[in-house]
Amino acid sequence: MRRTTALVTLLLLPAVASAGFRASSFKKETRGGETQRNAAAALDGDLATCWMIDPEEGNEGSWFEIDVPKSTIDKLSIVAGWDRDDTTFADYPRAKTLKVEVFDEGKDGAKVLEHTVTLADQRGWQTIDIPDTTVGDEVFGGKVRLTVQEVVPGLDYPNLALSELLVILGEVDAPIALSEPPEGTLAGKTTAALTDKDPRTFWASAADGAGTAFQVEADGFGVSSVGLQAGPKAQARPKTIRLTANQATRTYTAADTDQMQWFAVPPVVGYTGSGWGPIKVEIVDTYAGTQPGVGVAEVALKATSYGGL
Repeated sequence: MRRTTALVTLLLLPAVASAGFRASSFKKETRGGETQRNAAAALDGDLATCWMIDPEEGNEGSWFEIDVPKSTIDKLSIVAGWDRDDTTFADYPRAKTLKVEVFDEGKDGAKVLEHTVTLADQRGWQTIDIPDTTVGDEVFGGKVRLTVQEVVPGLDYPNLALSELLVILGEVDAPIALSEPPEGTLAGKTTAALTDKDPRTFWASAADGAGTAFQVEADGFGVSSVGLQAGPKAQARPKTIRLTANQATRTYTAADTDQMQWFAVPPVVGYTGSGWGPIKVEIVDTYAGTQPGVGVAEVALKATSYGGL
């Protein structure tokens, strides 16, 4: 039997240094592009695509590996099969048991964790806690490898398909810069209130707030989450939130509360906080208030890595 290794290396921001991913094999396609089932398809945020093992290789023993920066590895999020629809999910084998290995490149590639996880046979994301494991030093990061130990058989095809994989890293508070403030401010409610760490003060828009947008960033940090804390009940409050970073967008529904709420920034490759640069925050619509303008008391950021010099 032959064993091929797919290797893709991406150069990211200094906070990440370099990041890559690789798999033991993938199914080559004659239509739609030879590499459409390679490792990258499990890291694109699209459930309609998938990494698919070469049918000439056995499922058990096949592996997928992701580089991570200096960080603490906290959890894994996985979509166990090809989740394009009910048919593709049932037709191809799904991951059931995976061996998780973590290697610390700051310690010459030493294995620092071996752990087994079991997935439910169901569509959608599954987030699994693993023992917190710190990797990396000032120069090097680490690697997370998942090796297939057991699968749920498919109805029609023999080779495993897996739609998505994400390594969730531990978060820390990050400094915030409001690089593009929102336009249309209610008199006396300045944008300085957004980042003053005082929830008693708040910014308010001049209109109802729907369509309000602003831009935040944290230089040198791999930002993983944006926090929003709404203003007082009298003001309209953010309801639908849209985050855009590195040309990827995610939309969330916020609760009607004055507590801080956190929303994940779209990752670029394989782990949380793998993007870079500014993050656009849009308030698409709001919960109604009795006073004019949407109110936001605080905006905050969390990050998973730092590489600023």
